[in-house]
Amino acid sequence: MAAENDHLTWFIVQHIAENVQCQNCQSHFSPDAIDIISRREHAWFARAICDVCGTESLIMVVLEEPTDQYEDEPEVEVEVLFDDPPEPRRREPVSPGPITQQEIDELREFLATYHGNLTEFFDDADF
Repeated sequence: MAAENDHLTWFIVQHIAENVQCQNCQSHFSPDAIDIISRREHAWFARAICDVCGTESLIMVVLEEPTDQYEDEPEVEVEVLFDDPPEPRRREPVSPGPITQQEIDELREFLATYHGNLTEFFDDADF
C-alpha cells in the first residue's frame, strides 16, 4: 500500500505541475516546488511555490473516489484555494553619484552665455 501511495503522490504532483498555472504570472509549477501537505480521504492538499514570481499557492486535488486502490490513473479535480504573491520589492532610487568637474565646467559655460531669468531656465531644463 505504501508503494501505491507513493505512486498516487507522484501522480498528483505531476498532475498539478502539468495542469495548474500560477494565478499571478501564469507559469506552470515545477514538480520540485510542489509539496503534499495534507490528505483527507479523497481530498489532497498541496503547497506550491512558483519558480518565476515566488507566489505561494494552496491547491486542493479531489480524487473521484476516496480509495488507494486504482487500476488506472484516477480522475481528479483541481482547485487553487489560495495564492499569496510576494510583496513587491521596493526599488531604491539610483543615485547619479557626485557632480563631476566636467559637469561643473559645462554648467559654467552654459551660464556664461545664458540671458534669461531663473523661471525660464527651469522651464527649459530637461530633468
